[in-house]
Amino acid sequence: MRPKIPPIVPRWVLCLLALACAGGIAGIAQARFRQPNEEYQARRAKLRAALDGPVVIFGYTGHEDASAVAVFFQEPYFYYLTGHDEPGAALVLIPDPPKGSSNIDNVLEGPREILFLPPRNPAEEIWEGPKMGPDDPGVAEKTGFQAVEPMEELRGELEQLSKIFPNFYTLLPPKQEEGYPHLTNSTAWIREVVPQAILKDITPELAAMRQVKSAGELPLIQKAIDLSVDAQ
Repeated sequence: MRPKIPPIVPRWVLCLLALACAGGIAGIAQARFRQPNEEYQARRAKLRAALDGPVVIFGYTGHEDASAVAVFFQEPYFYYLTGHDEPGAALVLIPDPPKGSSNIDNVLEGPREILFLPPRNPAEEIWEGPKMGPDDPGVAEKTGFQAVEPMEELRGELEQLSKIFPNFYTLLPPKQEEGYPHLTNSTAWIREVVPQAILKDITPELAAMRQVKSAGELPLIQKAIDLSVDAQ
């Protein structure tokens, strides 16, 4: 009996199958077990209480990987403090002002935890899916922040804060940053906006915080261990 010859599959069908598989992999890769807003709020409050200056951290831009099938992963420390997993965002945390500071009332009337988001881009969202924008209804409640502002207002916010705080904190880059220079670019931008500020590295404080797991993190660790055991 002669073996059956499989039918020739058109090239366009193979392309569609490949795209479907890629989409499935991307969906799996993007899945994260986001914790309740209270978890991230507690982390931000703890960090603010330990510092003498504002914290400015930029999330990844989405340009870190130029591959056409790249899956977006958020900057780890930014995600640890925000739970926000979309590109182009920034975080500002404002501590209590130093004693004897002038112009306090004019600068610190507003929120102490602000998430800055880029404007929505309907053309990109057709391909990448809907994203949150600073003007979306209820966006502050959804993200768990005291305020969500447009990214274009970040410069003015830092300039106002520099009138009170001599020290600013961010993720400083290593001597040689491999790949896309995310930390190098963000640090250079902060230095341009507040050139008189003393810029300090927030990485040691965040690394120490992450070593102590919260009650919300422990079940996620156990889940990962159970899945690993099942795979083995």
